[in-house]
Amino acid sequence: MILGWFDNISLQKKLFVSFCIPIALIVTVSFSVHENTQSMVEDNHWVVHTHKAIARAQELLNLVVNMETGQRGYLITGDPVFLEPYHLALDVWRQKIQTLAAQVSDNPPQVDRLNRIDDIHKTWLKESGEKEIQQRNLVNKGEADMQSVVALTKQQTGKQLIDQIRSEIARFIEIEQQLISVRVVKSDNSAQQTDYVLLVGTLLSVFISLVIAAWSSNRIKRRIDILLAAANQVAAGNLREGASTLNLHSKTNAQDEVAHLTHSFQKMATNLVKNDNEMQAKNQELVAERAKAEAAVKAKGEFLSTMSHEIRTPMNGVLGISQIIASQTQEPETKENINIILDSGHHLMTILNDILDFSKVEENKLELEVAPFHFVQVIQPVCSAIKPLADEKGIRLLIENNVPAHIQLIGDSARLRQILYN
Repeated sequence: MILGWFDNISLQKKLFVSFCIPIALIVTVSFSVHENTQSMVEDNHWVVHTHKAIARAQELLNLVVNMETGQRGYLITGDPVFLEPYHLALDVWRQKIQTLAAQVSDNPPQVDRLNRIDDIHKTWLKESGEKEIQQRNLVNKGEADMQSVVALTKQQTGKQLIDQIRSEIARFIEIEQQLISVRVVKSDNSAQQTDYVLLVGTLLSVFISLVIAAWSSNRIKRRIDILLAAANQVAAGNLREGASTLNLHSKTNAQDEVAHLTHSFQKMATNLVKNDNEMQAKNQELVAERAKAEAAVKAKGEFLSTMSHEIRTPMNGVLGISQIIASQTQEPETKENINIILDSGHHLMTILNDILDFSKVEENKLELEVAPFHFVQVIQPVCSAIKPLADEKGIRLLIENNVPAHIQLIGDSARLRQILYN
């Protein structure tokens, strides 16, 4: 299914997909690294947040110590100077504990613990801190003795409450330290996971990119190689082999540019094979027709040669008798007629010789004689041979010869005489 889809898309989309998959992998790796980095940043934020909570809890503990120390100093000495740390701590207590409660508002158990610390602190102020200070004020005024202060202190009400505050603050700090440990471990895990994702994701992206590039390029190259091999076969004249190769590999359902080119080339090769078959059939017909024509020409030549020999024999007899008569007769008219017979006979013999040279005529190898002659030697025999025929049909034969008798022409007088006869 994937192979068919890949073959159906265009080359441009193939390249786009080959580039998009590695980019998508890189984006995925980058997103994962970003998420892990954000987790590390968040973990670090919470670690800092927890450290601040511990520091503020320590401040609360210091305030409790300052209040307790100032109160004891005043109870022992009665000097109001010792109450300065007490009042300073008391003034900022409310602000400090509210700030810390707001900071750990995401952790309800810790907020409840701070509320308990504040309640214990209020109880300490009411049952021990302010009560013992007021009793010491009465001693300073002389309204009570020191034993009353000692009696209140020996009740250890204040000590017990302060110890509870210390215990709650210590537990608060312990829980925050546990949170720090958890968040540090989580941050370390995020860092390790980031390294792992970055390394494995990069290697995996490179590997998948190389695999996709190799697979897609090889798939395209294999089809182009088939087309190139078929083209080389056609170029070498092996039309049927090239067409069969294209027919074998053009049955795929691919619809990309390579497939279209293969189909077009396959049609071209098929047409070439068809034209070649038709041409071979035509050539065979032409060869057969040529053989027939050559046989006909040969038969015609043999016929003409035979007929010319058959005619030559009686013609030689006629010429021989005519020459005997010409040599023996003394009558001018008879002698003139005999000369006409001889000229016509010699002309006929020339025609017979041309028939014997018919093969030369067909091969355009007929040679013309080049010799001097008087024009009257051409005109006179033709006129003598044709005039009786013209007189018989009542036709007046007129021949004008303006060529001076002493001028000689160069050429084949027999061929020229033959043309005039025709």
